Amino acid sequence: MLDGTFLVERYKLKSSKEEINQAKEKLPKVMSDYIDEVFSEETIIGNDIIRFVDLIINVTVGENCKIYPQKIIDCIDFVEETFFNLVPVQKFIIGAIMGFYNTEYQTPMFNQIFYMSGRGSGKTAIASAMSLYLLSELNGVDPDTYGSAGIKDYDIDCIAVTENQAKMIFDDIYNYIVSLGTELSKRIFKFNKTEITYRLSNSTIRYRTSNPKSADSRRAGAIIFDEVHGYENYENLRVNTSGLGKIPEPRRFYMTSEGHLRGGVIDDFKDRADRILSGENHEGFLPIMFRLDDVKEVNNQNAWVKANPLLEINKSLLAEMRSQYVEMLGNSQMREEFIVKRMGLVYNDQADSVATWEDIIATKDHEWIDLTNHMAVGGVDYADLRDFASVGLRWKVDGMTYFTQHTFVHETSLELTKYNIDIKECVDKGDMTIVPKSQYSTIPPHWVANWFY
Repeated sequence: MLDGTFLVERYKLKSSKEEINQAKEKLPKVMSDYIDEVFSEETIIGNDIIRFVDLIINVTVGENCKIYPQKIIDCIDFVEETFFNLVPVQKFIIGAIMGFYNTEYQTPMFNQIFYMSGRGSGKTAIASAMSLYLLSELNGVDPDTYGSAGIKDYDIDCIAVTENQAKMIFDDIYNYIVSLGTELSKRIFKFNKTEITYRLSNSTIRYRTSNPKSADSRRAGAIIFDEVHGYENYENLRVNTSGLGKIPEPRRFYMTSEGHLRGGVIDDFKDRADRILSGENHEGFLPIMFRLDDVKEVNNQNAWVKANPLLEINKSLLAEMRSQYVEMLGNSQMREEFIVKRMGLVYNDQADSVATWEDIIATKDHEWIDLTNHMAVGGVDYADLRDFASVGLRWKVDGMTYFTQHTFVHETSLELTKYNIDIKECVDKGDMTIVPKSQYSTIPPHWVANWFY
């Protein structure tokens, strides 16, 4: 039996060595073998993936969980027979997604899958393979529940910010179908360049861009959001998922690499993932994050596999990443791109930024003190019509900086320009004042001046 005590203590895992071995007895060999690999300490694995495995162990031995070992094996075999060979961690992930069910609700244990990994790690290919599986008669908890055709009408939407990105999963499946030959492909599928339908289950996969105005919230079985790092807010997610639940066993997939946009959806997802991996109830959210543990590991080629598990087997990809690494050593823009997209870390080059993202996040928990009788410096960024006019006061006390601000915006400016912030929320919080165009043709200077008194 596996000991694993040292790893439980080192990473402060929730699983005891007894629970680890109990889980291994319940899981199919393909998953229990990966647990052995993780706890052997012979394989380089990121802390987030170790904690992910710990989460699966806890779910396995917990209440309301039923595991379907044969379904896990069938899905893995399906992926490898139709698309590509999987590395051990990918098999483990597919098992967690497809083979775990919540007995209380009779639904997949994890219906929201957040999958973040470095560029070139095969996350889109994984999504393509699982999509084809979900279209087929193999989809569903077991044949006794849904019959030999699987879940009928289990449609899948592939959504991304751009059409080219949205088409990638669809094109993977389309190309596989074409490879079957004309006779076989037409017997199994109805397909064209925009829709693919699996005849037996009548399940269809489509692609579209994430324009909330064009989303019809149709009866989908699963929705795949590709490259979530590009979403500034939840409008697209809200509109496109509102129709889920009408078809049995609904799922949402959030596939992404790290991105440059801060304060958007991906940062919220990473925060939630970290809380779950630290012990918060998962509530159906499965956090899978391949990334380095520390930016210092960028200079350790052996650690790169933490962000991209395919580097174990894809030598041409490793060679390309080596070339990019050499390029980025002397180029700040290339360095940021390499660390963010390949290594999965938030990174701002110190030569080009005034604060790290960690410092910015720390301001959220910054406690204010009584600043009465402390000297402050006031500042004004003025605009008369088309932009914001902002005022602020800055204090520095005992080495800590305190800053408060207010913004004035002319009503006409809101009509001329679409700002990427929630204007109503800013007004409701008292951080912004809208100058009515019926009273003032521009932002009145005395409003700006009077704020300081």
